Amino acid sequence: MVYRSRLDEYWTKVYVSDQFTALTGYPVEDFVDNRRFHMAQIAHPGDSLRVVPEVEECLARGRPYDVRFRIRAADGSWLWINDRGQQFRDSEDGSLWIDGIFTDITDLMASLERIQDSETLHRMVFETSGTALAVWEGRGPLLRVNEEFCRLTGLERSQVEGRRTWESFFDADPFLPGGAPRPQQPPRRYEGRLVDLQGVSHDVAVTVAPFPDGVRHVASLLDVTEARRTRRALEESERRYREMADALPQTLFETDPSGHLIFTNRAGFEAFGFDEDDLRRGLSVFEVIAPEDLPRARENFGKNLGEQDVIPREYLARRKSGETFPVMVYSQAIRHEGVVEGIRGLVVDITDLKGMEEQLRFLSMHDPLTGLYNRAFFDEEGARMASGRFDPLGVVVADLDGLKLVNDLLGHSAGDRLLRDTGRLLKEAFRSSDVVARVGGDEFAAFLPECGEGFAQEARRRILAAVEHHNETQGGVPLSLSVGCASGPGKSPGLTSLMEEADNLMYQQKRLQSPRSRARLLQRLLESFEQKTPDTSREEALIRTLLSQKSFPGADPLCGALLARYHDLGYVGLPGEIWRSASPLTEDEWRDMRRHPEIGYRIALACDHLAPVAEAILGHHERHDGTGYPRGLKGEEILPINRLFAVVDAYNAMLSPRPGRPARSSLEAAEELRRHAGSQFDPEAVAFFLEAFPELEDA
Repeated sequence: MVYRSRLDEYWTKVYVSDQFTALTGYPVEDFVDNRRFHMAQIAHPGDSLRVVPEVEECLARGRPYDVRFRIRAADGSWLWINDRGQQFRDSEDGSLWIDGIFTDITDLMASLERIQDSETLHRMVFETSGTALAVWEGRGPLLRVNEEFCRLTGLERSQVEGRRTWESFFDADPFLPGGAPRPQQPPRRYEGRLVDLQGVSHDVAVTVAPFPDGVRHVASLLDVTEARRTRRALEESERRYREMADALPQTLFETDPSGHLIFTNRAGFEAFGFDEDDLRRGLSVFEVIAPEDLPRARENFGKNLGEQDVIPREYLARRKSGETFPVMVYSQAIRHEGVVEGIRGLVVDITDLKGMEEQLRFLSMHDPLTGLYNRAFFDEEGARMASGRFDPLGVVVADLDGLKLVNDLLGHSAGDRLLRDTGRLLKEAFRSSDVVARVGGDEFAAFLPECGEGFAQEARRRILAAVEHHNETQGGVPLSLSVGCASGPGKSPGLTSLMEEADNLMYQQKRLQSPRSRARLLQRLLESFEQKTPDTSREEALIRTLLSQKSFPGADPLCGALLARYHDLGYVGLPGEIWRSASPLTEDEWRDMRRHPEIGYRIALACDHLAPVAEAILGHHERHDGTGYPRGLKGEEILPINRLFAVVDAYNAMLSPRPGRPARSSLEAAEELRRHAGSQFDPEAVAFFLEAFPELEDA
């Protein structure tokens, strides 16, 4: 096909011969003057990126071009085209044109591709073969070797190809007994000894085959040195296999095709209680399967004999004693030269795994903190209840009052204890058929299927009575629940109405009792503090005496008395075994202990009469040198009342006996204060304290 193009942006065709249609299926007139298409539209995009610059360069240099590229035919197929053309100038008007010829080379390119694929395949096979390969002609040097040949001999290709002969590698010459094989003859196989570059001998198995031309030969060399060593080590290997098998905690076994055990390791005997005598009498693998799984085990054994892969299967196994336990069996057919000789497998005791599965199944449906059902399960049950099959349906909703306040004041561990207590009380208040769930942070709900009239109200009364009993008999943070209930038809949309009715009643109760529950909580915390902490009257008296005689700049007497009484208020938020412990605290216990100033600070802020001393409670463990806690304040960053109280508190502590230390005298305590003035204590506060008690001045 010939064409003529303008030398413009699209190389617009002004003439295309009729062969174009036969070649591509497009009408010629579609391309003349770009009426419907121009060539760039049917050319392969990837080829255009390569061909266009090449053609442009040839045209710019005034040279002919000869390029190959693909175009899409009218039927959607891709054709390979050879495009040869040249730029010329019209002799009449001097305009520039391009004349060219399109030739269909699709079949040629397909043939070239097949040839290239074949060459690539042969080259890959030659280079990646696991054996050493060499090609030579007659008695001449080796023409080609692969990488494995170089590895075996220790030589580079450049040292072998065209330089060394076949015979130069062997200690037998010519190493071709009977002569080289001729075309059409089968390959010849030999064994010999090859000496590498380092002088090391290798036992090799050699196979020599002729090329069809009868001149060249190809040989493969397989290093069998290790194979011979392997044969010598086989017995040792089998011994080690037995030892390793016996060291495994899982059961290894082998059977014959009928299922009789022919081998098991020590773990197998121990796990199932059988012994070597049982094995010798023909113990069957089916004797260690529980009766309920026996039909399935027999069926799977037959399948295993015909399977290639290892298929894990779960069974209930049986010991010789009759005891059963779950196992996972991984087994595979034993094949030798295509013949199935039995089954080999591994048995794993999955008793613990089953326990974990049960735990995960429980956690998928339950709230891990309270043990009640979780929101997801409750919603699923709601869909069931909405069917109407469980009418009349009762709904109870409850909200734990003051949870955020408890978390803020005492920390989330205290809040978690409240949630656990709530879960326990709710679980005890309902029937086993009821669905009780924690549906939010402090929100609980329950479905009561087939609930008679008044039953939901009775459940609500049981909950409130249980809460009251809990608060009367249990110390610590009081429990307060706002509870609402409703009952009626649950069939959709009735369930939504029941939930809304119960919610409304619950919120009505919550609005009434939330202020009371807050006050009750604070009162209970203060009562707990008064009951459980040591007497602070001596510290109160000391601070009052000090500040009544003389003022300490910035220290208020009332604030000082409150601080002396409530400085350890945060202890109510810690486990009693920590702050009452007579033995040294662990690192974790110290970490908890250092939290009590912050807990006390939050409680004091929530109490109107203690709010003025909250900041002082927070800072009562700060030290003058900045090594205190919780903020590491130092010097004048510490409140004046805290600087003075640190001296009073330490003096009072030294006068009292401690585990491992007797009580000190007042003079000894005064001397200790002087010794640590400037580090633990503010020097001015120490001086102020000692001046107030002249009897200590001479200590």
